[in-house]
Amino acid sequence: MTYSARGAAAFLVGATILPLLKSRHWAIRAFDFPRLQIAFGAALWCGGAVTQWPKLSRTDRQLVALTAAALGAQLLQIRPYTRLARKEVLPGNGEAHVRIITANVLQQNRRTDLYRKLFAELEPDIILLTEPDSRWAREMAYLKETHPYVVERPLDNTYGMILYSRLPLIDPQVRYLVKDEIPSIKTRVRLANGQHIWLYAVHPEPPASLKPDKTPRGSGPRDVELLILAEELEQLREPVIVVGDFNDVAWSHTTRLFKRLSRLLDPRRGRGMFNTFHAGYPPLRYPLDHLFHSEHMVLIDFKRLPYTGSDHFPIYAALQLAPEAAEVQEQDPPSRSDEKEADKVIVQAETE
Repeated sequence: MTYSARGAAAFLVGATILPLLKSRHWAIRAFDFPRLQIAFGAALWCGGAVTQWPKLSRTDRQLVALTAAALGAQLLQIRPYTRLARKEVLPGNGEAHVRIITANVLQQNRRTDLYRKLFAELEPDIILLTEPDSRWAREMAYLKETHPYVVERPLDNTYGMILYSRLPLIDPQVRYLVKDEIPSIKTRVRLANGQHIWLYAVHPEPPASLKPDKTPRGSGPRDVELLILAEELEQLREPVIVVGDFNDVAWSHTTRLFKRLSRLLDPRRGRGMFNTFHAGYPPLRYPLDHLFHSEHMVLIDFKRLPYTGSDHFPIYAALQLAPEAAEVQEQDPPSRSDEKEADKVIVQAETE
């Protein structure tokens, strides 16, 4: 076996082990993302190595075993987001009570016409735009005719956020959970049948965002925002939806911790990955845009929408309130170790 082949195997094994570390350093958290790509690389490497099996030394055969183990570990992580796994959210029948589109529009994107077409075709009740600046706010202002309930925070720092709704919003709040320049939205929504749900919209920083000195910041701010929100949601017993660009993959430790603490459901599980980023590079796509909801709802439809000029694909979800499904879908409460870990992450980030 050549040195380059051994080096490739060492990289694949190392890329599998590094995400197990609790470090928030960007170079480690980056390996949370490409699990599918690493699994594909490990499968190709193992396939090639097996064809040379009789010629391999004992050390090389051990390396094959390690790489195969790395492949298995990666597949275990992504399996819940394939059709091979059990659906976490039950399918619903009949009409949806709320239809949502979440779209990271890419601030410099000019293809507002593609979004107009999508919104006209799907007629969502709620539209969340992340990354809009004042130009986007002006060009999307026509939505106020059909979606008169609006929460606007257009910004030129790629963290702007605008929520449009045809359903009444009750006491909407723009909040800054971690930084003054990164908003999130919390509101109650009155559905057409008179029932209410909570809606939270988020767009935390990515792990590789830059500090003022231009060095990568790490995943601390993102993790803290998600975990502060999770601890708040843990106390809710009403129907709730959390939606937005999480800048994190569904299978990462942080997002899974968020899910356990909040006790929310992921409609992706058992249905597919629905990779939303990067729209321009098919081999390098990950599920970064999410919608989680409480056990009170079932799924009518969930899909990734067509290309809109952004580096993210939009996501569409249609949900139905179904109180009878709550007992079937109810999630186990978080463990004490989950709560301790979340508290530790938040406290450490405050002192950094």
